[in-house]
Amino acid sequence: MEVTEKQTLNFWKKVLKIDDGCWEWQGSLSSSGYGKIHLRGCGENENHGTHRLSWFLHFGEIPISMSILHKCDNPKCCNPEHLFIGTQMDNVQDRIKKEGRITLYQIRVNRLKYH
Repeated sequence: MEVTEKQTLNFWKKVLKIDDGCWEWQGSLSSSGYGKIHLRGCGENENHGTHRLSWFLHFGEIPISMSILHKCDNPKCCNPEHLFIGTQMDNVQDRIKKEGRITLYQIRVNRLKYH
């Protein structure tokens, strides 16, 4: 992936750092709630997950077939400290392991929803 300085600056303009440590994407979202950004000139798939772009900006290329997963379970989060790299199987196992556990993100969303 190649990202220009202008594209990087435009990305950071839409990231809001919030109290629980998440850096939330304030732009377009996918149907599943993940941040998405359109990067012209970045190859066939010009739409990219913002968490994947954040990982790339902080750590470099993401190997083919690897996923970028959220420790915080906030699909809008772009904080590299809340992200980790893994396989699709890692993603499934992480989801199973977290079933029934309430995250800070879920608490915050519920607080906003009901108050």
